[in-house]
Amino acid sequence: MFAETLNSWIGLEKTGLGTTENGVKSILEYWDGKIYTQGLSLTDGSGLSRTNRISAKNLCSLLKYMYSSKNQEAFLSTLPITGKSGTLESFCKGQCSQGKIQ
Repeated sequence: MFAETLNSWIGLEKTGLGTTENGVKSILEYWDGKIYTQGLSLTDGSGLSRTNRISAKNLCSLLKYMYSSKNQEAFLSTLPITGKSGTLESFCKGQCSQGKIQ
């Protein structure tokens, strides 16, 4: 629900009409030229649509862009850390990789 609302809000800010379609269009326009978008298909904001398509190359391109961006610290702060936080909190506890995978 939150992702869909954010998507519509982006559409509202960019086009004046807060629809799913306008949000998706605005997001794709933003990423065009920044990351590899060939074959990328977004239908909704939540990622639950069966028609959404993202390849490994699309995702790796996005992660590489985010890691090398000027907002790297803000991006990294959103990711869980093995054995320490979020969805990875119970993984690798007491192992050599604890706290080393984000």
